[in-house]
Amino acid sequence: MERSPLQQFVGRATRDPEYKTRRDGTIITTSKGGKILGFGLATTQSYDDDAKPKFFDVAVFNEALQATILNGGEVYKGANLALEGTVEENGEYNPSIAAMRVGLVTWLKRATVDAPTQESEDF
Repeated sequence: MERSPLQQFVGRATRDPEYKTRRDGTIITTSKGGKILGFGLATTQSYDDDAKPKFFDVAVFNEALQATILNGGEVYKGANLALEGTVEENGEYNPSIAAMRVGLVTWLKRATVDAPTQESEDF
C-alpha cells in the first residue's frame, strides 16, 4: 500500500462514525491497544450533476479526535465535512484516509440587510 502526503478533502459523510469491528463483533485495536473510529466520505471534483463521486473509508486513530467526533455529534451520515489526512490506495477497494483533522463545514446563510430609512433630521 502506498501512502500519499497530507491532503485536504471536502465531502459528505456516507455513514455514521463507529468503531471498526471484526465479523464476530469485537472491536479492532491497533498494536498499541487503541481503537479505530471509521466512517465513509464521498467527494467529487466538479459541481456538475453528472460528476461521479469518489468514495473513501476514513479511519481516525487519535483518541482525542475520536472523542470530539463521537461526543460533538457533528459527524453523521449526510454531514458536510472537511478533513485532512493521508491517503492509502488499497487496490480494488475504496482508498482509505488516515484522518488527522475533521471539521464540520457550515454553509453561511447570506444575510439580507434592510435598506436604511431616510428620516429628515434637523441640525
